[in-house]
Amino acid sequence: MKKFLYRDIDCGGEIRHRMDLAANYILEMDVDAVFARHFKKRKPIPEVPGHFAGYGMLLDAVVKAVASGICEKKLADWKEKQIAELIRTQSMDGSISIFSGKRGVWDNHEQAYIIQAFVQDYALHGNQEALKSALRLGFYLIKEKTELNLGLESAFLMLYRESGEPAFLDYCLNEFSLAGSLAEFDGKIPVNGSIHVYTWIARVLAQFQLGLWTDAGTGNLPEGVLELYRRIFGGGYPMITGGCSGVPPWGEIWDRSQDGFGRRGETCAAAYLMRMTGEMIAFDGGTRYGDLFERIMYNTFFAAQSPDGKQTRYFVPVDEPFEWYPHDTYCCPNNYRRMLFEIPENIYFQTSGNGIYVNLYTDSTLKTERFHLVQKTAYPETTSGSFTVRAPAPVDFELSLRIPGWCRNAVIRCGGMAYSGESGGVWKLHRRWHDGDKVEFDFANPPRMITGYAAQTGRAALMRGPLVYGSPEKRTNDFLTLSYLPEEIRPEGDSLLVPMQTTCFRPKRMEIPFCRFSSPKRMQTYFDASRITGLLKEDELFKH
Repeated sequence: MKKFLYRDIDCGGEIRHRMDLAANYILEMDVDAVFARHFKKRKPIPEVPGHFAGYGMLLDAVVKAVASGICEKKLADWKEKQIAELIRTQSMDGSISIFSGKRGVWDNHEQAYIIQAFVQDYALHGNQEALKSALRLGFYLIKEKTELNLGLESAFLMLYRESGEPAFLDYCLNEFSLAGSLAEFDGKIPVNGSIHVYTWIARVLAQFQLGLWTDAGTGNLPEGVLELYRRIFGGGYPMITGGCSGVPPWGEIWDRSQDGFGRRGETCAAAYLMRMTGEMIAFDGGTRYGDLFERIMYNTFFAAQSPDGKQTRYFVPVDEPFEWYPHDTYCCPNNYRRMLFEIPENIYFQTSGNGIYVNLYTDSTLKTERFHLVQKTAYPETTSGSFTVRAPAPVDFELSLRIPGWCRNAVIRCGGMAYSGESGGVWKLHRRWHDGDKVEFDFANPPRMITGYAAQTGRAALMRGPLVYGSPEKRTNDFLTLSYLPEEIRPEGDSLLVPMQTTCFRPKRMEIPFCRFSSPKRMQTYFDASRITGLLKEDELFKH
């Protein structure tokens, strides 16, 4: 399958709401004070946390936002101004940096994402000056014999893809050993003595891109991709929310303990797992990848953004209070923005024969040359909706819908006919479509209690559809226990009302409002479930 261009998709619903929040805040941001001045006035030790600005990631995010038509002319003008001003800071030797002296790991990381932003600006908007600047910066990094760093493999591959300059591919193969084994890579960039999830997935993505964009790949999935999804789907690494990093105090490395406490779910790791998974949807077409994508998006990923769009979380803990990262600099806030504006290209995919595969359910319009496909839904609060074809003349194509793995009864209606869809499968209908033809879908999504494992053994978490729910109050010592059938759990607004039983003092039944995991009010995800062991379900996505 192939992805559509950003401009082909008008996105609405919660996804568009979150993109608008982020874009409006970017326009309000004092960009010169936060980012640009550090490049204009280089210092030996710049005045930024960790000596890393995050400007390249922010620019990359805006390049994609403009391609999607977000904030239209205002954001487009912002993009052109900021990229032009950053290019003017480029030194004669080709470097773009916040340092006046010796550069380090974070400087190389920053330059990698400046290259990616500039190349994307060329690819999406035709900015020749951005490509020229990116090439100069890339050749500078080769001349300096830059060591492997986060994002550089993909940056060099993008330069090769757009320019055809063989030096960048050669450097990836010879200096970065990009075609080498994952075991060889594992020991190169450890964090706290273990493997950094964000770094690891970025490497896997680059290996995948090597096979897609060059003749250096074998045409098969590389070892790293296969190992990644072995860990995700069968290895017990992800939390119920899709976050796959953990272990206090950092929360940035692979961990299978499922302790649920401390800093878990690094935003950069979530963003990169979504990015890689979006590529796998196009490559493989398996519905499980779409299930994973939306699980991460609605829970771990959206939980990283504040309701006003002005703050971002470095980590999204499972059973701890939320903490907002206090700066716009650094990688997680801007990696969040990058991935947020990439989400629209993961809603629809083009199948062979110009068919349409629907991966995500959200208000949106897909615009093709022959027809428009208009999706209306309040997903994920409700898991029903419709598609309407708008076409000046009859068109033949196959419409395919992803049936989520959590769906217990999928009903699809079209042309007076009712169809059923298999959980975790794909419903397909090929026909001649006329203007106004409609397809309606209804995915049954009763609440379910998902069993914990490892450190969460004997405990359970509550889900409905792709959403994880939790209590807005921290209940210590398992003060409450889940003890009633899921059928007794009922929706009310954006909450679920859950019958629970106190386990101390005078036991009594209570009805507790559970909110979405992404809600700032959510404090606790797992609860004692010793009294309902026979009612617990294994997570259909992660087989432990």
